[in-house]
Amino acid sequence: MTLTRAPEQSAQPRAGSSFYRWGLLLAVLALGLGAYLSLGVGVVHIPLSAMFSPDEDQWEIISRSRLPRTAAILLAGSSMAVAGLIMQRITQNRFVSPSTSGTTEAAIFGILLATLFVPGPSLTTKMMIAIVTSIIGSVIFLQILQQMRHRDPLVVALLGIMYGSVISAITVAVGYRLDLVQLLDIWTTGSFASIMSGQYEPLYIVLFALIAGFFLPIASPWWGWAAMCQPALASTTRSCFTPG
Repeated sequence: MTLTRAPEQSAQPRAGSSFYRWGLLLAVLALGLGAYLSLGVGVVHIPLSAMFSPDEDQWEIISRSRLPRTAAILLAGSSMAVAGLIMQRITQNRFVSPSTSGTTEAAIFGILLATLFVPGPSLTTKMMIAIVTSIIGSVIFLQILQQMRHRDPLVVALLGIMYGSVISAITVAVGYRLDLVQLLDIWTTGSFASIMSGQYEPLYIVLFALIAGFFLPIASPWWGWAAMCQPALASTTRSCFTPG
């Protein structure tokens, strides 16, 4: 007669789940603490003791500069994290991210197109065009993956880097010919130092995309990307966006 030790085996997942919950809680607390401390960082120093009861000048700085800057950083960082998660789930590859699949380079190419063909584009228009071109660039990358017989994780990441380099080379060549290289450098070198009230509000568009990208795969059984791309990437005869 053989005795099994089921209680100890079932305790392992509980320990791992408890560790995950505590780790997530500590990460959220650290993020909140860092966001709070960042409100006092800037050209004009604001003591932490004055955060809860700022005077008129301090509140003007916090409301017009520090809060918008912190909100923009949180929105941009969280959206980049969810974008990377979506790409990894679609390709089933932990080395794939928007920066290694041509998505970032395609977005910059969209900024260039908006500057060339849309007269006087607003920031929101540039963002929308960049989103569209980044989606198109990601779809092309996924179609290229389907032509590969051997999908080693490192090879897929290297292919994405080469694909992004081709798009970047085209963008830089066109920008150099039209004297737009400095504009592209501004867009590719992110800085939140000059963010003020009235400049970061278009990022709320990214907030809606962030919520949709995070919750729809969980809440909707007919969500197609992950469900269709997982078997499609294992076969060279199916399209990633064509079920059946």
